[in-house]
Amino acid sequence: MKLGPIIGLLWIALTIASFAALLIGVRRHGVKGARLALLGPLGAIASAALVVAWIGFMEGAYRNPPAKALVALAILLIVGLAGVYVQCSAWRDALREPIPPGHCKKCGYDLKELGKCPECGTERLDTLDARASVGSLGRTSGVGEGPQDDQKPEDAGSR
Repeated sequence: MKLGPIIGLLWIALTIASFAALLIGVRRHGVKGARLALLGPLGAIASAALVVAWIGFMEGAYRNPPAKALVALAILLIVGLAGVYVQCSAWRDALREPIPPGHCKKCGYDLKELGKCPECGTERLDTLDARASVGSLGRTSGVGEGPQDDQKPEDAGSR
């Protein structure tokens, strides 16, 4: 049994798996949360260098090779192994637990009633949104903006 077709099929399976990791990561964490999963297909392309190196090995290109062939083989192996590493990282990123509400979006620390994360110092996103909405709803001049402090709420409807 020849290994060439098996290696080719394994590479095709890894490529399909990298796209599956991309879809799973985006589904679980959104586009911004699946940063490493977005690199999975790039890792699949880079891992094709291992297939090329294997074909060269099976064809005998590396028997009594010149120095250029060894350099090319080293580059193919480094790029291919880096591609496999990126694919594994993409799967790990896609399968990590989503960060629940009320936790730090950067490190996952449970913030409870804190406005700033004590672990990494990141501001809590929902408090930033609340401050922005309060600032836009706050009274600046008091002219023509509903009942004044000295008026009763019933009197406000008679205007």
